[in-house]
Amino acid sequence: MNDFLNAKSMVTPGVAGGLVMLITNTCATQFNLVAKWTALGLSALLALLVVCILAAPLWQKGLLWVLNGLVIFSMAMGANQAGATINSSADSRQVSGPFPTPSPQPSPSVTASPSVNRSPAPTPRQIDPKVFRAITKQPSFFQKW
Repeated sequence: MNDFLNAKSMVTPGVAGGLVMLITNTCATQFNLVAKWTALGLSALLALLVVCILAAPLWQKGLLWVLNGLVIFSMAMGANQAGATINSSADSRQVSGPFPTPSPQPSPSVTASPSVNRSPAPTPRQIDPKVFRAITKQPSFFQKW
């Protein structure tokens, strides 16, 4: 049991999960594929590579294939969720409010803009941080699965 749960034995599923997450997010972004099914398929393919070189009965290969595929998928999903959480918390820190309100009296150098019906120019309003984030948000590499 000591050889199963240690730092060395978790490096390979971690790297495989990172690769699956990287390939899945790229394919989901560029080709509009469904990320969760793409990740599950890629995880199964990577697990199949390991199981093919194993010399064991067919039922053991099948069991190891399913378990390894699910471990790789779980690692990829966890890495994606961590990246999405970090990305969303970084977005919420970029926009901070409250935004300054305009002064009630315009300065002498400011003139009203001419309009068709001679009404004054509209007064600027506060920008809601949620609306500002939605307008200016850049597409994220990390997708919700």
